[in-house]
Amino acid sequence: ILYSVSRITLCLAKDGFIPFFFTKIHKKYSTPYRINIFYFFLVFLVSSLLNLDTLTSLANFGHLSNFLIVCFGILYINIKRKDLKPFFKCPFKPWVPICGIIFILNMWIRIFKDNYISIIIYLMLSVLYYFLFSKKNIENKEENKEWIKKDA
Repeated sequence: ILYSVSRITLCLAKDGFIPFFFTKIHKKYSTPYRINIFYFFLVFLVSSLLNLDTLTSLANFGHLSNFLIVCFGILYINIKRKDLKPFFKCPFKPWVPICGIIFILNMWIRIFKDNYISIIIYLMLSVLYYFLFSKKNIENKEENKEWIKKDA
């Protein structure tokens, strides 16, 4: 998971969702080394402060949120944006995304019931981060592209 998350974080940094400091690629190994170092310390810190049940619940909640967004996105594109050509085919449309949404919400309720305080804090921090940092950087995306070119 940490290997893929470093690549996803690199894309998020290039799009302005996280600081552009993380867009630096190592010249010899072609990896986002600043992101890898950051996640090394983040995983160390979080795993030493939280118990395993809370940590797994938060990780599951985050991953389920991503799948839920994908299911809603598939439904939205197939219902509202028929002009877009899909990049992939979803079998048994719209039943697969609808079943996905139902199953994910069921799992969310089970996770939320046990760790609702941690999840509410997680969601509040995510929304706060978006409005304090990401929204401003996304609106100034053209300026940030020039900054990335200078750093590379």
